[in-house]
Amino acid sequence: MLPALGGSERRVYTAALPAWFPCNRFGWSPDGKSLVYSESVDDGTKARLTLLSLSDMATHALTFPSSKELDCDPVFSPDGSAIAFARGPRIEFFDFANGQSTPVFALDKPTSLYGGLALSPDGKSILFGQSELNGSYIMLMKNFR
Repeated sequence: MLPALGGSERRVYTAALPAWFPCNRFGWSPDGKSLVYSESVDDGTKARLTLLSLSDMATHALTFPSSKELDCDPVFSPDGSAIAFARGPRIEFFDFANGQSTPVFALDKPTSLYGGLALSPDGKSILFGQSELNGSYIMLMKNFR
């Protein structure tokens, strides 16, 4: 982290990640008290979302993907009650209230790739990038919750 008013940066956390690890984005909670990131588990064969408390540096696993699934690109909902993320060809939504992940969208073509996620200010719509062999698109899913 780097203080807004200047000063030197400080290391927040060190995670062991394989060199090839594709899930390198993290999300900052709206209240600024925690980060969510993808953590490599089982020798890099899968990645789960982990919550890092910035007050005491404690971590807490949020998702538990199956073998060879990667939970990537987490983004908090504006009210901090949930996290949208990508799991393979799906976009899922983790709800802190029940501790469950729910699929909300699946890419219908195996050659498609997603890129980046954003939630609307009211938390009801998801914006994401989708790339295919014949082009790239910005996709909007309204009222998914």
